[in-house]
Amino acid sequence: MKKISKLTIMFLITLTTVFAIKNIETKAEETYGDWKYEVLSDGTVEIVSYTGKENNINIPKKIEGKTVTSIGAHAFQNRIYDGFMATATIPATVNNIESSAFSYGNIEKIVVSDSNKNYCAKNGVLYTKDMKTLMYYPNKYGKFNIPNGVNKIDSGAFNDAVSLTEIYFPKSVKNIDIFVFVNLYGLKNIEVSEKNKVYSSVDGVLFNKDVTSLVFYPTRKQMTYDTYYVPETVKKIEQWAFHGCNSLKNICLPEALETIAYEAFVSCQNLEYIYIPKSTKSIGELDLGDGWVPVFNSFEGCNKLTICGDKSSYAKEYAEKYGISWEEASLLKDSNIKLEKTSYVYDGKMKLPNISVKYKNKELKKYQDYVVIYQDNTNIGKATVVIQGQGKYVGNIQKTFTIKPKKVSGLKQVSAKKKAQIKMTWVKQSDVTGYEVYSSIKKNGTYKKVKEVKSNSCINKKLKSNKKYYYKVRAYKEINGKKIYGSFSKIIVMKTK
Repeated sequence: MKKISKLTIMFLITLTTVFAIKNIETKAEETYGDWKYEVLSDGTVEIVSYTGKENNINIPKKIEGKTVTSIGAHAFQNRIYDGFMATATIPATVNNIESSAFSYGNIEKIVVSDSNKNYCAKNGVLYTKDMKTLMYYPNKYGKFNIPNGVNKIDSGAFNDAVSLTEIYFPKSVKNIDIFVFVNLYGLKNIEVSEKNKVYSSVDGVLFNKDVTSLVFYPTRKQMTYDTYYVPETVKKIEQWAFHGCNSLKNICLPEALETIAYEAFVSCQNLEYIYIPKSTKSIGELDLGDGWVPVFNSFEGCNKLTICGDKSSYAKEYAEKYGISWEEASLLKDSNIKLEKTSYVYDGKMKLPNISVKYKNKELKKYQDYVVIYQDNTNIGKATVVIQGQGKYVGNIQKTFTIKPKKVSGLKQVSAKKKAQIKMTWVKQSDVTGYEVYSSIKKNGTYKKVKEVKSNSCINKKLKSNKKYYYKVRAYKEINGKKIYGSFSKIIVMKTK
């Protein structure tokens, strides 16, 4: 009986993705024009459903003489949509609005009576009167800045916001209900105030504050080469975190990951590979208080998917259980990676050295088995090459190469004011910190540094009269306390008077 009870509970929890379970007892529904309603125990009315097609919907204050005080969950999902969005007006009598009440009603604006003591609307968005809970955001294009002071986002608040592209969460938001991010097919970016103590965003993805839990990946967010590497700190992927993310083909989960919540990757129709580490021991399970119990396939609707990982991992067992394709992962850290060149001369252009990646003597294919991301590869300094695995080839490997200052040119002697001095100049380089001047009494002798200058000229003093000296100069750029040198100029002979 205990097992049956758990399955029943799991069924009801899943059912909330479509219906909100509010009352155990069954109430009789009555009809009043386009409205279906129920009479509550206190004699007032709850709106159960609106089946009309009006574009200006005025929720009645009374039905059959009874005061309308409540709007039920999904009450507007049966509105007849004829291509026009609607405005819904809430009267002062309504003191209770269930979560997702306006979801799927194709509503673009909410209006609330100024006399309503429980709710208000601002710019067409529904809030509780104290502006602490965001109840419903209609479908609007562009970015939405949640007002500071809102601390809760109600379940289903963004269910209709298919055109929304960005959301900003202020420092006040502390609680985001489940199913908040359903149907956000246009969302590309999420920002969170740095002062928020509960949530954070990294590269437009929503996490908890310490980035140990991935809350939501924006549905339309594009990643380089359709691959997303979840940050190494993440230990849990929350429910529906990647729901409907059809822009992604590859996802690599971090080695510290422990839990993948049920339905975390539902309907990722283009997902081809996901790497699940050996550390992940819970996939698609629900904690019912006395342990984790399998619920549903976390990858439902991912019909192109191959799970890859360690052959002794739980991920393999999970894949076999649900008939998901499986491959053993190949770690890029075990590859032999070589750069075509490790040093370049600065010329203002990007440097893109070719790369060879061999895994167990097999030459891997660029854009198929791995992709390459170049960083800081134009200016003088240390450039980084990130080799990022694709498909079953997993991991990020970094290689570096150096971009050096140009070789000093135009070194020549110019007239000095005094005897026993040599003055010289050379062509100035605008992208360096300074120059080092070296001298020797023999062309092929030992050269010693005689000066370090910031400009493109130097006077070497206290020399012997009527004597030849040999000079060479090199440019350098100082980055983080370290000097990166260019090549020496040609050796030029100079003579004192």
